[in-house]
Amino acid sequence: ADGDNCPDVTEAGFENNGADMLGNQNPPTVDANGQVTSTTDGYTTPNDLNDNSIYDFQEAGEVAVLTEQPVAQDFVLDGSATYSVTATTEAYQWEESQDDGATWTPLTEGGNYSGVNTADLTVSNLTIDMYFYDYRVMVKNVSYACDEGTYSESITYNELADTDNDTIFDIIDDDDDNDGIEDIVEGDGDTDGDGTPDRIDLDSDGDDCPDVTEAGFTNNGADMLGTANPPTVDDAGKVTSADNGYTTPNDLDDNGTFDFQQAGSPSEITTQPSDVEVALGDDTTFTVVGNATYYQWQVSSDNGSTWSDIEDSDQYSGSKSSQLTVHEARGRVESSLYRVMMTSPDYACDPNPDGLFSEVAMLSFNTEIIPNGFSPNGDGENDLFIIPGLDQYPNFKMEVFDRWGNSVYKYDNNGSTDPQWWDGNADGSMVLSDGERVPAGTYFYMIDFNDGSTAPVKGWVYVNY
Repeated sequence: ADGDNCPDVTEAGFENNGADMLGNQNPPTVDANGQVTSTTDGYTTPNDLNDNSIYDFQEAGEVAVLTEQPVAQDFVLDGSATYSVTATTEAYQWEESQDDGATWTPLTEGGNYSGVNTADLTVSNLTIDMYFYDYRVMVKNVSYACDEGTYSESITYNELADTDNDTIFDIIDDDDDNDGIEDIVEGDGDTDGDGTPDRIDLDSDGDDCPDVTEAGFTNNGADMLGTANPPTVDDAGKVTSADNGYTTPNDLDDNGTFDFQQAGSPSEITTQPSDVEVALGDDTTFTVVGNATYYQWQVSSDNGSTWSDIEDSDQYSGSKSSQLTVHEARGRVESSLYRVMMTSPDYACDPNPDGLFSEVAMLSFNTEIIPNGFSPNGDGENDLFIIPGLDQYPNFKMEVFDRWGNSVYKYDNNGSTDPQWWDGNADGSMVLSDGERVPAGTYFYMIDFNDGSTAPVKGWVYVNY
């Protein structure tokens, strides 16, 4: 009757004999009034399934059409997702499959689902097992009896991340990158600003030293925790193939920032400390230029055989910095050797984990300043004729004469690192016996540096008791 290519008998809701007539026979049998008798159906009120007071057989209809398909949504644990379609239809019925589309179940309103008979289905209180469910909707114009229903494409959720490929999705993984540092410790920040949050960044501070190493844990060789590659994990995504991890990460410079979130660099020296020559009693400095977290200057008084750490004192300052100052240099530091040990423990990939030592530098005195007197009276003060800087010429020779030109003392250092300075006693070379104290007075000396280049020097010294 409505010309919509759907027979009246069908739209009325009655049995179709296959020839668009009532009943189950073709041709049908009828009574004296022409009413079909070859059926138990018919002759009741025809359908008006859209309740608009127009019989469906007198209202042209058509098959429902989907104009926009549903699309996959993000999966948020304990959150919700809404799937939507656009269609020309009178009815919607959303369905769910829990077996990858093998079977489908119509959804009913309530529980985890709302909008099951609308264009928008909302799934709430998502649990991880629901991530694997599929959804589709059937649209149908119910007033058009020849519309068998049209199904949308089946869709699910956008793929969940599994950064470390350990089969535990990041949303339920306590350690998204298997570096032995829990996500709650790493946080969602991006220390190095590379666009990758620390919780999925194996080098959070971008200093080319893996987080697992800087945290103080075992590196499996792929910058993940443990001894196995790939690591084995538990249901929470934490590595079990390890003998450590998941404790407080290292902060070896004690500055309140974990080493894996503080960019470091290896200790290195760009300018070595140099020898210095100082006048007796003056201050002087040794300087190293480079990079390190910690500095420790050391001193040797036995030509480098043994070394001792220097502490700040009246004599030294800056012992733990890049510049060491020696205050009021005196004879006790004559020809001392100095070096600095540089360490960066907060950078676990430092190629010099036990420290980087600088080259050795020597402190020497300016030999132009030679004492003009001493008092060898045994009181412990100024008892020796010590000439600053002279021991830097290990083969020096010295001879002392009285005012008449007689030799009273002669000494050949002969390479010694511990010169035997004149104590005022004669060596028995001429007028005085060996070990006899010379009289108070003025004496003359001659020093031969014996280095093949420095000219000898002469001078006088007053001996007073």
